[in-house]
Amino acid sequence: MKKYRFGLGTADYLICGECGVYTAAIAGEDDARAIVIINALDDQRSFSQEPIPVDYDAESKTQRQARRRLRWMPVEMRFSE
Repeated sequence: MKKYRFGLGTADYLICGECGVYTAAIAGEDDARAIVIINALDDQRSFSQEPIPVDYDAESKTQRQARRRLRWMPVEMRFSE
């Protein structure tokens, strides 16, 4: 996995180092939140909700962070050496 940060720098996007597929995103540090991209999973059919197109380009940095705190799932990150 490779990490990438887009324009506002509000999240780390996890990109597969082999194929370049966007697989997940992690935002925040003390109260970290994350999402997983269902289309990147082998078993996509386990998730019954159809995707809804969205456009967040008009959000400010503060609005984006607030939306992620509200809608993204809490995550605990552990790194092994």
